[in-house]
Amino acid sequence: TAHLVRTEVVALGNQIDWQRSYYLARGGIEAAVYSIVRSAVVQPAAPGVPSNPSDFLPGKRWLQYEFPGGSCTVEVVPENAKLDINQSPPEQLAALFVSLGLPADESLELAAAIVEWRSPRTSDVGSVLDALYAGLPQPYLARHAPLKQLEELLPVRGMSRSLFFGRMERSPQGRWQKWPPLGDLLTTQATGLAVNPNYASFEVLRVLPGWDDAMAAAVIAARTASPFRSLEDLQAAAPQLSAVAGL
Repeated sequence: TAHLVRTEVVALGNQIDWQRSYYLARGGIEAAVYSIVRSAVVQPAAPGVPSNPSDFLPGKRWLQYEFPGGSCTVEVVPENAKLDINQSPPEQLAALFVSLGLPADESLELAAAIVEWRSPRTSDVGSVLDALYAGLPQPYLARHAPLKQLEELLPVRGMSRSLFFGRMERSPQGRWQKWPPLGDLLTTQATGLAVNPNYASFEVLRVLPGWDDAMAAAVIAARTASPFRSLEDLQAAAPQLSAVAGL
């Protein structure tokens, strides 16, 4: 009986902690939305004056909130910090998949399949991939239109759940490697092929035209100290960017 009582007490405590965590997270999201909306009408603090951790400023990535039941930290990631899945060229998509650990040949095939999936039909004759989808045990039609939700990538030939949702893998050196989900890197929102350097992840910056690992790392290190407010700030962090066409 005593064992059952202890078990019930622990289970109840876990349930209380879960409920508290849920409402802290929900409250943090709602408070972050308010902070972002409020930033459009409230003047920012004067230069040199530290801002409140809960105040949103352009380029600020983390917002912190204190509630009676605990604290909450919210990460801000705008959609323009991601690649537009409906516009990104196949070479860029393939490079992104390679950076996520997919072999080069599989990355090229997946990128080509995505481009065909999002592209309108050019004739009434179906492609090889159309025939493949139609011949599956549970057949379906390719979209052949711009994606409205990123989950529409899941039926594309070559797309795996581990690539889409992210995964943890142990490297040959014994270290654990975390691969981010595609939802952190791709968007269906039109961005005009522009990427926000204050928020874009290393994987996204790395595959921009003319960029490399060193430039992406330099930009991330610089924005940690201070958000970019101009093109000059960005080029000061990575001088090689001055030679990148169409920046």
